[in-house]
Amino acid sequence: MNKTMEIAGTKTKPASSRAEVGAAMFGRDILVHALEREGVEVIFAYPGGASMEIHQALTKSKIRTILPRHEQGGGFAAEGYARATGRAGVCMGTSGPPPSRTPIWIPAR
Repeated sequence: MNKTMEIAGTKTKPASSRAEVGAAMFGRDILVHALEREGVEVIFAYPGGASMEIHQALTKSKIRTILPRHEQGGGFAAEGYARATGRAGVCMGTSGPPPSRTPIWIPAR
């Protein structure tokens, strides 16, 4: 038994192998995989220091990345894409002040 089980006084089996949970993945890969699973084909993404790893992961996926001039333009482009195609319009900015320049769009029904 390991120390944690000895302290708790339990006789449970140690955690099973990682293969049952799934392969270990970086957060960037989890995000891209989730976008692919949701059927996202296009993302309007403004690059920055904090998001570069995500951009690199996007280059290895089938998702088409469109680089807008600024975050607000990416938001408008994503909204236009969603209205024109009926698919999810996704935009991504970077850390710092961009979130204040990227309004959150909630489609009206």
